[in-house]
Amino acid sequence: MFFPECHPLSDEEMEEELQTVVHNFFCNAVLPSRTAEDPRQFMLTASADYLARELTDDEVKELSISDAEMESTFDNFDHQDRVERWFRDHPDVWRRPKTAEPPLPDRNDFARWWKASRIEIPSMQLDSTFQIYLVSRPMDTEVTAEDTPKAILASYPRSIGVPPQALAPDNQQEVFIQRPGLVINQRSFGTAIAAASTLFYNDTMRPLRSGEANWPPSLRGIQKYVRDNVYPDLSSDGCSLVVEFSGSQSRKVTTSQINKMHKTWILEHVGRILDSGLTGRGENSEKPINILVVAFYKAQVTELLIEIKSLINQGRFSKDILTRLKVKTLDDAQGDEADIVFVDYVAVNHPGFTAESFRGTLALTRARGMTILLLNRGTFVGYERREESIERSNHLFRIYNWHASRQLVQRFSGCLHCEILDHVTSECKEAVDCSTEEVCERPSCGKKGHNAATCPTRRCLNCREVGHSANECSYDIICSRCGRPGHHCFVCDF
Repeated sequence: MFFPECHPLSDEEMEEELQTVVHNFFCNAVLPSRTAEDPRQFMLTASADYLARELTDDEVKELSISDAEMESTFDNFDHQDRVERWFRDHPDVWRRPKTAEPPLPDRNDFARWWKASRIEIPSMQLDSTFQIYLVSRPMDTEVTAEDTPKAILASYPRSIGVPPQALAPDNQQEVFIQRPGLVINQRSFGTAIAAASTLFYNDTMRPLRSGEANWPPSLRGIQKYVRDNVYPDLSSDGCSLVVEFSGSQSRKVTTSQINKMHKTWILEHVGRILDSGLTGRGENSEKPINILVVAFYKAQVTELLIEIKSLINQGRFSKDILTRLKVKTLDDAQGDEADIVFVDYVAVNHPGFTAESFRGTLALTRARGMTILLLNRGTFVGYERREESIERSNHLFRIYNWHASRQLVQRFSGCLHCEILDHVTSECKEAVDCSTEEVCERPSCGKKGHNAATCPTRRCLNCREVGHSANECSYDIICSRCGRPGHHCFVCDF
C-alpha cells in the first residue's frame, strides 16, 4: 500500500521505509487476526477502499507482491518502482469527491473499515477508534488526539493515537490491541536484537532481514575480532556478550562513579577495532567501522573522554578518532547506534540506578552488529535478599542469565589494588598503601586507610566468606535459597 503524498518522491529511502512500515503493520497487526483473505489481496483491497474506485481484479494482480517479495520487501526496489509507476499512470485514482461518503466495505468480521482524505497530514483511519499518522517531516504541533495514549514505533518513528475507548475489551478492536506496536528492528543484523526481544519484547521483536542478508561478511568480521581478542568461544550466532572483571572496583566521584579497569579495557579494544580495517553495516555500510561507548555514570564518560584526549596527544589515537567513536551516558544515547556498542555498567557491588527496564532496553538495542556489556555479578548477587533491591537485582540478573545460558559470558580477573588486568589481587607484589586518607564507606567499619572495595572485613554476598566481595568471589554463583552452586535463586527449582 502506498501513500505518494506522504514523502517527496525524490527521497527514496523514506519511501522505502514507509513501504516497510505499512507492510509490517499488516503482518504484525492485521494478519495475525482471523483474517481469511490472502495478505497481498487484503493489502491492496484495503488501499482501494479509500480510493475513488475499487481496483479491478487485473489491477490487483498487476500490483500484487509475490511470496518472495513479501519475504524481503525492504530490499525490493522492483516492486516499489512498479507500484509507483502504476499510480503515476493512474492519477485519477487518488481524486475523491469532497461530498463522497466513506465506503463501508465488510471484507470479513475482522477487517476494518478504511477511509482516507487529502488533508495536510496524510493519515490512515481505522473507523473512529484507531489512527496512524504518517508524518514526513517534523511538525510544530502535536497531531495526536487530546488526552490519548501515544507510542513511538521501534521500527519507524510514527505517532499512534489510541483513544481510551479502544483499550476496552471489544472483539471489534481485538486485532489492533493485541500487537499495538511494530516489532521489526531495522537497525540490527544477526542476533544483535535477540536479548532485548526475549527480555523486554516477549520474543516478538526480530530483525528485518533474514538469511544471508542478515549475516553479511562485515558482521562475521566483527565476530572474528571478538573471538580472537575477547572471547574465543563466541558462537557463530553470538552478537552480544557479557564481560565481567573480577577485581575491578568502582569509586565514587561526588554523586557519580568511575571504574578505572573498565575504562582501560574498553579503550584498549576501541583502539584495536578502529585500526582493524573492519567495515560497518546499515547506515555505515562499506565504511570504516564505528563504535558507541555507553556508560551509565556521567563521571565515567568524563574519564573516558579525558583519557581519549590524552591518547590523541600521545599519538596512540588518531586525531579524527571522534568521527568514528561516540562516548555518551546511556540516557544521552537514545537514538544513537553503531556497529559495535560497549555498555559500561560501571558499578560492581550494587545495582544502583542501572537496574531500570527502560535502560536495559536502551542498552541492548543500540548495536547494528555487536553489543559488549561490562556487567559484574556483584551488582545483583545477594541483593535478592533485600526487599528494596530485589526487583533491580532481578532485572540485572535476567540480562546476565540470558547470556550465561547461551555461554556468552567471559570473566577476567584483575588486581583490586592496582586496578589492572596484568595480575590478580592474590599475586600483587605492590605493598598496600594504608596511609591514604580514604575512609571506608561500610557502616560496620568506617576506618581510614582503605575504601569499601578493599576493606579487610568485607563479606561476600555470594559465599558469605569474609575478605572479598561477590564481584571477586572465585566460586560459581550460589543460590541463596537452596545453597547449591550453579544457579541463582531467581531460577531455583528446589
